[in-house]
Amino acid sequence: MLLHFERLDEESDKLQESCDLAQTKYAGCKKKLADLQVAFDAKVSDYGQLSHDYEDALRREEALKVKVAELEIGKKESDELVVSQAERIKSLEVSLKESETGVEQLRSDRKKFAIAAGKSKEYKESVGEVLSLVVGKGFIDGISLGRTKADVDALLKASPGVNPASSDLFMGEYLKLFEMHYPYVDKVTRAYLLDPSELQNVMPDGAGPTPGGGPRPSSTAHS
Repeated sequence: MLLHFERLDEESDKLQESCDLAQTKYAGCKKKLADLQVAFDAKVSDYGQLSHDYEDALRREEALKVKVAELEIGKKESDELVVSQAERIKSLEVSLKESETGVEQLRSDRKKFAIAAGKSKEYKESVGEVLSLVVGKGFIDGISLGRTKADVDALLKASPGVNPASSDLFMGEYLKLFEMHYPYVDKVTRAYLLDPSELQNVMPDGAGPTPGGGPRPSSTAHS
């Protein structure tokens, strides 16, 4: 009987040792499992951050695609604007050259007009009276220096070509010149409202073609 209890004690001790060993291993496994959980949680956190970064990168990529598309549209519009401006500049250069040619023609026509106007009958008639009064006034002013009125009157009687009232009439007649209208000048003005080539139709004294009447013969134009 005693032997049987001793054997039970030995088996109990072995069982206790097995239990202690199992508890030790369980504790070690539990610690390893906790460490694995911590590592797993860290990996999950890293994965979440990577997913967030990936989604943010996708959003940035889409935004960049939109920006690139806008820049391409802007570049296309800019290129079209450059081409349009280049064509506009060429057009303006042509217009400028034509304008310069027109200005030179107008200068030439102005010289011809001034010469023709000075030779026209209407111009000579309009200033003839004033010129006569200028000469008369100058003559009277000259003979009046150092002479009495009686002497001046005697000299005027001896000069029938001089109007005694020249000094009084001159300024009034001179101012009237600025109120007069000249048919030849009016014709030139109307011609400038038309094509510049119509200037060749204008002739002084009302004797030639009128603006809009078609070009006159070359020989007449240069006479």
